[in-house]
Amino acid sequence: MGCIVPAIFITAFLIGGYYRDKTRLTELFQDKNLNIDVLMILTEVGASMIGYWMEAVLLIFIFSLAGSMETMARIWSRNAISELMKLTPEEARKYNSNGEIEIVETKKLKIEDVLQVPRGATIPIDESSVTGESVPVEKLQVMK
Repeated sequence: MGCIVPAIFITAFLIGGYYRDKTRLTELFQDKNLNIDVLMILTEVGASMIGYWMEAVLLIFIFSLAGSMETMARIWSRNAISELMKLTPEEARKYNSNGEIEIVETKKLKIEDVLQVPRGATIPIDESSVTGESVPVEKLQVMK
């Protein structure tokens, strides 16, 4: 019975921390990059060496869960930005230097270009995911 508990915890170490620990130790030795994950590996090993197996496995679980949540947040952010970029229209109505409106590709727009948004139309970009504002923001209407 005395050998079963350590064997179970060692199995949990290997299953829960192998990939993460291998990656972090590779970063440490190849890239010379010391980060919090390497310190957590040392903490896990230290806790198990003094007989605190449950605490060591709990650390592995917490940091594996945190790593998974970080990856999910990164994927969600990347997807949200991609979706936001898809909302950009292909063409815009731009005032040229003599005050006439010309249709141009949005790729060719520059900062400080003056654009026309026809009455009743909306600007097709939802900035709330970028600005963090919960309600739409009023845009300045310039009449020419």
